[in-house]
Amino acid sequence: MTTTKPAGVDITVSLPADHEVQAALDAFYGWIGDRTRPTPVAPEGLLAHVAAVAADGDMILSAAWYRAEVTGGSVGVATLGDDVVLLADEGDGWQIVGAHLARFGLDPWYGPPVRHVLIVGTDARPGEGQRLYRADSIHVVSSNLAAHAGSIVGFPRDTYVATSYGHDKLTHVNATSDTDELLEITRDLSGLPIEGYFITGFLGFMRLVDDLGGVVVDVPFGMAEPLSEAYLSKGIQLLWGQNALAFSRNRHIYGGDFTRSFHQGVVILAGLADVLERDITTLPELVRILLQRTWTDLSLGDVLTLGATAFEIDPLRVTNDVPPGQTKMV
Repeated sequence: MTTTKPAGVDITVSLPADHEVQAALDAFYGWIGDRTRPTPVAPEGLLAHVAAVAADGDMILSAAWYRAEVTGGSVGVATLGDDVVLLADEGDGWQIVGAHLARFGLDPWYGPPVRHVLIVGTDARPGEGQRLYRADSIHVVSSNLAAHAGSIVGFPRDTYVATSYGHDKLTHVNATSDTDELLEITRDLSGLPIEGYFITGFLGFMRLVDDLGGVVVDVPFGMAEPLSEAYLSKGIQLLWGQNALAFSRNRHIYGGDFTRSFHQGVVILAGLADVLERDITTLPELVRILLQRTWTDLSLGDVLTLGATAFEIDPLRVTNDVPPGQTKMV
């Protein structure tokens, strides 16, 4: 237990489980109580977000701590009553990366208010390099924290685009060049400041769905398609990894790849709905699962704050769209 004693305000933080995290929380809340204290290590946007807050009396804060070891370091969530504080450690110690200070009447600060990320699923089969093959699923997922809303926009894999090596199908860019170029092209196509990407293959996708305990999907019509192994009945049902992959792969249907891309968005929405059935204290474990099954170019702090944003989104306010287009022989 540590106690800060700013002029006129005492803020006590108790977190027996982790001294380093307690020190970070103590510095953060102590600065809120007394701005003459050293500025804590935290994003400038978060410090600006809480700048107008003034503690109106002494506080005794008891913190609960939830953490997970992940690829690249550790992530954690501290709860102090109704407050939520996000912390990440990428090797240089625990740092606060986001917070929802409900006790002060503040909205959450989990990074920029509007965010965009690229989600890529390759057609790599089990036993193949999962991130190095063609991009079967290409989606930009966006969130608007203030509106509690978001969007999923799918790009058909056979879209023709200009690349560093000539014109080619969008699906080929990841395999012929790399995911960084696929990200840049998607930025150009969308006109959006996409932060980065998550990418996986067949095996990673199936294991991710299984790790979540399956996803509930409303299959719009019965399917019996041998190439994708999609043998599904119409209606709401729990899909485990193999069937979720089959549903996402089937393009021998009306609308072809446009409909398939829409169905992939349906699965992403189902994953969001699954997350919202959980408590934000499960976020570190969810991040661990995600990073075990995917690759990303985002920092741990960005992954953690993006995950926290999901808990603020209303699934009924998330649109799922595929840009219109037409097929032609080339």
